[in-house]
Amino acid sequence: MSSMSGVGGGGAMMVPQSGGMAPSVIPTAGVGGPSDISPLPQHIARGLNDRLYEKRKQAALEIEKLIREFVADPSGLGKKKIGDIITILSTDFLQASNNPHTRKGGLIGLAATAIALGFKEVQVHLSSLINPVCDCFSDPDTRVRYYACEALFNISKVARGHIMLYVTKIFDGLSRLAADPDANVRSGTELLDKLMQDTVAEHVKEFDVATFIPQLTNKMRSTEPKCEYFLVKWIVALNSRPNTHLVYYLPELLDGLFTFLGTDDEVLYHATRQCLMEFLQEIRREPEVVKFSEMVNILVYHSTQKQVKVQTEAVMWIKEFVVIARRQMLPFLSNLLLAILPCFSLEGEQYSELKEYASKVNNALQDLITEADDNAPQQSLTFTGNSLMDEDFHHDFQRLEVGDRALDVKPVVDALSKLIGKEKVPTQIQALSWLLKLYPTVPHKMFICTENIFPTLLDLLKSKQTQPTVNQLVMRVLAEIASSAAAPRDHDVITCPSQHNAYFRRLLKMIVDMFPRLINDERGTFIIKNLCSLLPARDVYRTLSEILYSRAGEDRIFVASMVQMLNAILMTTSELYNLRSELQTGFTHPDSKELFCCIYRSWCFCPVATVSLCLLARKYKHTCRLLHLFASLEIDVDLLNEVDKLVQLLESPIFANLRLQMLDSGSGENAYLIKAMYSLLMLLPQSAAFNQLRNRLACVPPPQLIPDQAAVVSKPAAASNKLPNHISPTPICNGSEAGDPTEGDSGAELGSEDQEIDSESLLQQFKSVNLGCRSRLLYSSASQSSGGRYHTQSPLLTPGGGGTESISSTSTNV
Repeated sequence: MSSMSGVGGGGAMMVPQSGGMAPSVIPTAGVGGPSDISPLPQHIARGLNDRLYEKRKQAALEIEKLIREFVADPSGLGKKKIGDIITILSTDFLQASNNPHTRKGGLIGLAATAIALGFKEVQVHLSSLINPVCDCFSDPDTRVRYYACEALFNISKVARGHIMLYVTKIFDGLSRLAADPDANVRSGTELLDKLMQDTVAEHVKEFDVATFIPQLTNKMRSTEPKCEYFLVKWIVALNSRPNTHLVYYLPELLDGLFTFLGTDDEVLYHATRQCLMEFLQEIRREPEVVKFSEMVNILVYHSTQKQVKVQTEAVMWIKEFVVIARRQMLPFLSNLLLAILPCFSLEGEQYSELKEYASKVNNALQDLITEADDNAPQQSLTFTGNSLMDEDFHHDFQRLEVGDRALDVKPVVDALSKLIGKEKVPTQIQALSWLLKLYPTVPHKMFICTENIFPTLLDLLKSKQTQPTVNQLVMRVLAEIASSAAAPRDHDVITCPSQHNAYFRRLLKMIVDMFPRLINDERGTFIIKNLCSLLPARDVYRTLSEILYSRAGEDRIFVASMVQMLNAILMTTSELYNLRSELQTGFTHPDSKELFCCIYRSWCFCPVATVSLCLLARKYKHTCRLLHLFASLEIDVDLLNEVDKLVQLLESPIFANLRLQMLDSGSGENAYLIKAMYSLLMLLPQSAAFNQLRNRLACVPPPQLIPDQAAVVSKPAAASNKLPNHISPTPICNGSEAGDPTEGDSGAELGSEDQEIDSESLLQQFKSVNLGCRSRLLYSSASQSSGGRYHTQSPLLTPGGGGTESISSTSTNV
């Protein structure tokens, strides 16, 4: 661009339609004339006011010549006249005139004045030259705005480094012109903008970045793509200079740059992304000067936006921040989780890159948490009421969290609770995985906030909408809470195993509370099985038995139903294998006896379950006595169905050892096994289960065929003729154990059961539950004391009730 013709030249001017039009009368005067005479000759004023560009250009050349004369005037009066001419041009031509040609003439006159002054003299008048020109950037006339760009270009080219004081003002005008609707104006703006950027680059040490950044940030609120692109170019230009340290001011620019990424303008998008990548490279080079903490929440905000490209870029930046800043990110962990974890639930190919970045961020954040973050004080927690932490402990603990890099788990737990309760399955899985990370790593801190997450986990477990995968993770978290040594102890529970905390019993209580809705639901079995696989099954069953026994007075029907379900799980599932083995192998564990008795007490509310428990524990003598008491119970369809299921269970692999023990029916405790099997057979109507059990008993060979039994069967027995010839005599379980046919050789073995368990006490427990409290006696104690009898008959056994065939049909269908 030349000094005058510059941007566009005269060819861009409109064709004149009439002669020139003079402004208000301006007297002419020569150099050194009277002070009240204008230093701007009238013919020059007319020329500047003319419609024709050539005449205005000629007048500008004359102004240039006139100014040079004033500069060379040795008397010093010329300097005053230069100021007067600038005032006339800016006031009379630019501000006071409504004629666009007059304003264009004033602009070209000011440019000519700057050229004449030169680099040394222009600094004195620079403010008077630049301010009126910048005001014309907002002129309503397109050509005036264009000439303003041309004039300022020439002024800036002359002033060079002196223009640095006015960069902020010029930048403000250029940012408006960058989005000008006229293409010529935008073209002139681009040329002026390039000159300004080059000038700043050459005199960057004189550039006040701190003053410039607020204006730049304010301009970034624009929604016009052309203006946004103009701003990005300025940011790139400034950042490319080594002494600007623009990365230090990145927190003020980052929000605007990410907003620009959401544009539909491809040019702006690529320019902005390139700008961000350059900043990211600089962050990697000089992380010590970066204000990470001031930018994290900006990235979190943009990582939740709907535009995929913005969201992906934000998550990628978060990944870089976590890798570079590491533990500086811990104070923002809750916000980061709220932003990152929902990304796992996004569906669609367009989210693949975003989910990959989110996974890397998630893994990197988990790696930041170490056991050193726990730093628990040496003070124990006590369980008091519904609160699991002492107030003093809480205050002491908070004092440990000093510094920006300390891990505050409370907002993290709150964030995870929110994500678990409301988000989709993939997000729930990741949030639960975080809990599984935090509880073993920082247990003391976590148990301060467990009350915030515990109800959410239980609600998730109750919900029918919860997916099995999520339920399994919930069970793992609850098991981790219930088994942690960092949790408070429940000192009020005497029988609670010492290795478990207060949450162990509390968890089982809440599971029992929710079971009225889960008795006939597969989720009930799922919960118990998983709980027994994650926690010691013997402790789970012991505690559940205690809880159920304590609630029998409130709802006996529910207790019986739950015992029935627990018994089915105990007898059939692989998760309970160790517990079954312990019960089967003769109480090898130090407190196996107490465990059996504890389970027995609650199992009494389901008679058939009690029988199956005794069979599992190989307490065949006690089983016989229990089955003898069944004669005093009301034999209804429900009871027969349970006996039917027990017969089916006896045919399962779990009771294979019991079936083999039938071969040794003449010795010790096994002598009562055959009696117990025949007792079950006698309880059943003639149904499929009856035939199945009878066929099994028929398979027991005569004792003579078993060498180990020969000595036993050689002894005559008076009662043996009441059983099949090949079955060894067994005692009649009438409670007194009188007339024991096996007494002698195996007398010590028969007494061993009573030594292991208090058989009489357990039997009385069974009687009190099933005979005393439920009024299911055929003969009540009151009627016996009065000499009379109440005869109660089951409707199914009456002649009009369907008789045996009805029962047989019902049992067969089970």
